[in-house]
Parts: sequence; structure tokens; C-alpha cells
Amino acid sequence: AEVGDITPQILSLKDSKARVFVALLQSVDFQTLMREAKNYGLFNPNNVWLCSDACSQNFIQYNITAFPNQTLLVKDTLNSIQGMLGVTVPNDVKSDKFKFIVDTYQRTNNVSFFTSTPPMYDGFYTLGYALDLLLKQNLAPIPNNVLSAIRNVSFAGSTGWVDFDSNCERRPAYDIINVWRGLECPECLGLHPTDIFVPVGRWNHSSGLNMYRPVHFFDGTTKIPDLNLHRPFDYFDCKDGRKKTDETGKTIDLEKPKWGAGNIDADYFCDEYLDCDDMSDEPYDCVPSFKILFIVYGIITGLLILFTILVFVPFTILFGFIIPRRRVRASSPLFLLIIIVSGVVGYGSTYAWY
Repeated sequence: AEVGDITPQILSLKDSKARVFVALLQSVDFQTLMREAKNYGLFNPNNVWLCSDACSQNFIQYNITAFPNQTLLVKDTLNSIQGMLGVTVPNDVKSDKFKFIVDTYQRTNNVSFFTSTPPMYDGFYTLGYALDLLLKQNLAPIPNNVLSAIRNVSFAGSTGWVDFDSNCERRPAYDIINVWRGLECPECLGLHPTDIFVPVGRWNHSSGLNMYRPVHFFDGTTKIPDLNLHRPFDYFDCKDGRKKTDETGKTIDLEKPKWGAGNIDADYFCDEYLDCDDMSDEPYDCVPSFKILFIVYGIITGLLILFTILVFVPFTILFGFIIPRRRVRASSPLFLLIIIVSGVVGYGSTYAWY
């Protein structure tokens, strides 16, 4: 396989039958994943994709693939990720620092800046504030002192309010963003009209999750996909007399074989037991076939009934009453006729099983 070939991994994901996929990837790697996942149909109305802040960036729409020999049609691929959800550090688009970044970046590079720039900007500001505190306290800028100073830093940055906990970790806030295909929303991020991610909610450590826009999924609607995954299974429909498959794995309720049963497990088909009222679960092509067996038994039983009526009844009447014979008279002709009738009824009763 060539460098960057992830086909085996994609096939493994497809075979897993999973419906929720989480991509913890950089944007350049996610572009490769988008292409392969699209080719194998993993972007579809039944699946939901979640992307980390590293790949929930607007520059995934540009051709930054690390494998230039593998042509990536980014625009075509982006049409496949409608409905994808991601998280990103929020940008305070109204703050002076954010406006400064945008103006400076566009003036210097003549392009819209990458959305990963504000966090880096605030990171340098944090370090600057920490070093300023150390200078004011006449402390050396060694690592332990810098970490202690960072715990006391707080300011309004380009990504919102910046402050830190006792572990020197920033108290987080994240925007929940959603890919809206074919819908321009330039005001959503306040950057430029080509933004593909639309903020739909925000989470922070103090107030939790707040969703303020509906999430659009792959089909462009706000209807939540059915993620209650069940494996398909085969069953036998006694009413229709044929095997079927429940593709959803949860639509059909199986019943135990009994009188009046409707849908039974497919394993009961041709199991040499009668599980449906009309014997439809044991058709002619079963080996052995109960229908063929019952037909043979029925024919033999019918012949026995005819033989009994056509031979034994005339014999008993002839030699018991018309031309009496000692042995027949000794056995009581009337009793013999009762025995014969009982035999005919007994043979006939077996038809109730067919």
C-alpha cells in the first residue's frame, strides 16, 4: 500500500456496523479520511460523524493534503460531510483582540486567517502577562515561576475570557459546530462567507451545554438519525409462508412456535418439527419433507380404510349372517363389525394430523 493508504482501516470501520464515528485527527489527515470514507459510503443518513477541534477547522476545505500524488477534490468531498459535528475553541468576534488578528492577518497575507490563530494568539498573550508579573515581582523566568504566574493570569482574549485553574489548565469553553451544506451563514463565525462550520451551541465549565441553533444532519433536516443499531436477522412468516429478513433488526417481534404464531425464528424452518399451523415451515424442498411424508401416509391410510370397508365388512356380513360359518359366528359378527368400524374411525382420525 502506498503512503497514506487507509483503505484497510476504512473497511474495518465499515464492517464494524458502527453508526457513530469520532475523528481525533489533524485537518490534513481528516481530508484523507474524508475521501476514503466517502468512497466506501461511510458518510450517509444513518451515520453521525464527530470531529475534534484539530479537524473542525475551516481550512479543511482547502487542498492541504500531505499526499499530493493522491488527488483530493476537496469541494466534492465536503458535500459528503453534511451534518458532521465538531468542537472548537470559541472566538470572541466582537473583541478588540480578535478584530486586530483579522485585520493584521488579512493585511499581511491577503487571505482569511486560519481559525486556529486566535488560540495561539491568546497563548502568547498568556505567556506575556505571566512574564510581566514575574518582572514586577523581580522573579527569574524559570519554569516553576512561569507556571505559578500563569495561574494568576486572567484577561479578555480573542477566544473569550482566559483564566486558569490550580493545575495551570485553562478553564475550557467550546463551541459545538455543525456542517451546513448549501447554506451560507457568514454571520455565524464572522469570518468569511466560505465558512462551512456553523456554531449551534456552546459548552463551558460553569454553565454546561447550551444549544442555540438546531443541528442539521446528513439529509439536511433536523431529524435525529436512528442510531439504535441492531443486527439484521432472518425470520419465517407463517402467514405468508416464506423466509424474510428484518433489515432494521428491531421491527419484527419474534414469537415462540405455537398455534396461531405469526413470525418465528428462521431456525425453525425445515427443523423437522411443525411450527406453523399450515405446515408452511416444512415445505416440499425440506429434507426430509413432512408434506411429502404426510401425503404418503395419507395415501396408505386411505388404502387401508378402503381395504377394510371393501373386504372386511362384506366378509363379516357374508359369513356371519348370510352364509354362517362356525368360526365367524363364534366370534360374534356384530362384535366384529364394531371392531371394523372402530378401525375405520381410527384410520380416519390420523388425518387430523396432516
